[in-house]
Amino acid sequence: MNERFILNPLRFRHAHEPRETGPGFASRLAAMNGRLMGEMFQHMGIQPHAVDNGVEAAVRMVADLGDVDAERLLALTPKPVDGKREYHVAGEVLGPLGINRTFFRYCPHCVLEDLKQFDGPKHGRPWLRLEWTILHYRACHHHNVYLVDAQPVRRRFQPFDFSETMQGLLPSMETIAAETLPASPSRFEQWLVARTDGVKDSSNFLDTLPLYVAAQWCEALGVSALHPSKVQTSRITQQQWAVAADEGFGIAAEGKDAIVRFLRRMTSAERRTRGIIGPRDTYGVGYGLLQSTMDDPAYEPLRAIVRDYVMTAMPWEIGTDVLGVTLDRAIISTVRTLALASGVNPTTLRRVLRKKGLAKKDLKDGLRNHRVLLPAEQAETLASKLKGALTIPQTMEQLGVERRQVEALVEAGALVYATGVARDEWEHSRFAQEDVDAMMMRLLDGAIEIEEPNDRQVDIGTARHMAGATTVDVLKLIFENRLGWKGLRAGQSGYNAILLDVDEVTMLVRTDAPQFINLRFCDVETVVPGLGQRSIQPLIDAKKLVQTMEYSPNARREVPVVTAESARTFRETYVTAGELCQTHGLHHKQVKYRLLDAGVDMEFDQGTVKAMIYDRAKVERAAADRPEIWVA
Repeated sequence: MNERFILNPLRFRHAHEPRETGPGFASRLAAMNGRLMGEMFQHMGIQPHAVDNGVEAAVRMVADLGDVDAERLLALTPKPVDGKREYHVAGEVLGPLGINRTFFRYCPHCVLEDLKQFDGPKHGRPWLRLEWTILHYRACHHHNVYLVDAQPVRRRFQPFDFSETMQGLLPSMETIAAETLPASPSRFEQWLVARTDGVKDSSNFLDTLPLYVAAQWCEALGVSALHPSKVQTSRITQQQWAVAADEGFGIAAEGKDAIVRFLRRMTSAERRTRGIIGPRDTYGVGYGLLQSTMDDPAYEPLRAIVRDYVMTAMPWEIGTDVLGVTLDRAIISTVRTLALASGVNPTTLRRVLRKKGLAKKDLKDGLRNHRVLLPAEQAETLASKLKGALTIPQTMEQLGVERRQVEALVEAGALVYATGVARDEWEHSRFAQEDVDAMMMRLLDGAIEIEEPNDRQVDIGTARHMAGATTVDVLKLIFENRLGWKGLRAGQSGYNAILLDVDEVTMLVRTDAPQFINLRFCDVETVVPGLGQRSIQPLIDAKKLVQTMEYSPNARREVPVVTAESARTFRETYVTAGELCQTHGLHHKQVKYRLLDAGVDMEFDQGTVKAMIYDRAKVERAAADRPEIWVA
């Protein structure tokens, strides 16, 4: 260690106050001894600008003269770092403009308290707080008033003399204090002082960042929140900066989620305006700060938060640099870019997106085409389908079919609309050429060329007619690969060149035909034994059976049927002679006479209903009373 002279303490001195800077302590020490700082220390071989720059030897000599802890005085003296545009003080890092070097701000109420607390010359009583020299500190956190600017005498190669400046201000200090502007309690100012005291909060995101980064981000974020994006920061007053810093602190201290919520609000507001949407116009001074500090890695945690969000919040062209990352692929698209890529009218695209459930909120809010956002991957897929897509008339012409065949292909699932949604208006229905080609390849796959087809080898339309089926039924057999044989007219390759075995189609269609839900007249007897077809209509007329209509695949029309429920209810209530004959092995005349002998008569006129029908409960009671009634 280099040797140095140890100076004896001066007789008149004050103790070193918390957060009192080295230059401030030196000025106060000179004032207590009736001298200006520059004059006194030059006579002692101490360069004032060396103290101001935190030169260790000079600061230690001042500590000797004041009889204070040199390490503590060094820690509270801002020291510029060689080769870096920053100052180190109190264990924190401040930027090149973070320390006020030629002036300071002060709280007149703090000065008045100093006058009462200390003895000695009046101008030697106030002491220079570290926070008064920090650019970002603008309001006293004790008295909740805005600080007042002081303009010290400037001397070449010397720092300002704090006590000398106070000497000129003290006669008016009461008046100055009365005229100070009140400030709201500021969490930002309190946090700033806590950082210089070495206090950090693990729950505060800002305490993971260097002090200068965190302070500038609070200010920039607050200005973005409270002022237009293109505000001239040179016109913002110190009071407005203080309010902005506190506003930004309230957002940033909570961390990533709160910052993203703020960015989302800014995005939502900007997207309701006109013109081209851009990050600087959207996020204001906050985004500008991150752009202007690209060479400083300390800002990277903030850049990462903002970059990750804005990449998915607005459209970017491939190759654009977004806060240090060059986009090699599109992430977000708009209706406008999708329209340019696909050649489809934006109005049509908006309808398509609405039906597909994409960009629902943007569309509901009525945002303009260049403000409606959707993931680029979805947009690219949609654009590739829509670009050069065929309208229904064009598809009909290419396939050589009529409109009903095209619609049957869609219903059978063999062809899908390019938009991926059901057709609404004729002119807005399109098919991707690739989908049409793929459908034709599936249609022709496995077909055997036939020179002269026989009368059972027919085209799709004829097969549909001869089998009594719909076009959709036949197409499903083809595209589900359920046919054992498929032909192709020699020398042809279109839809109408496909040949089918009409007997195979007929068999499959009938096998697939759905069963009746209810009962045809001929099927009622399977539920009500002994009830022939001739009895059905009279019982319907008597409201004992219920008739409805049901579609018949074979007849290809609706036919009258009896509801299954009414048939079951009828059997529970009544029993026919035919059922009793089957159960007991008797002739119907035997059944009739034995029941008459037991006092049980028919419930309906036999000539009207064409059957002998009895009340089931009466028959069961008679059998209980006469166990031998059914004995042969």
